[in-house]
Amino acid sequence: MLPDCERLPVDIYAVEQVREMDRTTINECGVSGYTLMQRAAQAALECIRERWPDALALRIYCGIGNNAGDGYVLARLAQRSGLVVRVVKCAPTDALSGDAATAWRDCQAAGIEAVEFASDTPLDSDYVIVDALFGTGLSRPLSGTFAAAVAQMAALDLWDRLILGEEVSCQEALPQPQPVTLTATELNA
Repeated sequence: MLPDCERLPVDIYAVEQVREMDRTTINECGVSGYTLMQRAAQAALECIRERWPDALALRIYCGIGNNAGDGYVLARLAQRSGLVVRVVKCAPTDALSGDAATAWRDCQAAGIEAVEFASDTPLDSDYVIVDALFGTGLSRPLSGTFAAAVAQMAALDLWDRLILGEEVSCQEALPQPQPVTLTATELNA
């Protein structure tokens, strides 16, 4: 039997359907977007702990938007659980808004160090890598800092990697991903 983090929902949905589920949960069920973000991060942390029980450290690459917010919340929860956390900012945090901005502020308030992405940064292969660059529906080619960050993640000589979210381009670039499906399995366009 597969561990919980490797079981996927049976139904497959289009990206827009998953977004509508989120909107319905927020608008009609009264669950805040930030609560959904916290639940996503907690699910990711549980998957990491189940999949890599001996892991001591996470390196979380954060982009912009709610997927980055998931990464910032994950950083805070992981640090609270005793993991060493390094956040790599791949986009300016002053461009964050809404729940993602709240997640960034909470991450800062927890005292988590976040460094700007640099393609020449020495890397430590003892970290579990978390990709929190983009979420659902990425349909354009990666470029600039994001492409360099994915290339850096792909260059790491690690046994396991974790993809947080749905990124077709990233999944093709990174061997042995461990996706965390939080709402539903998405049919990528």
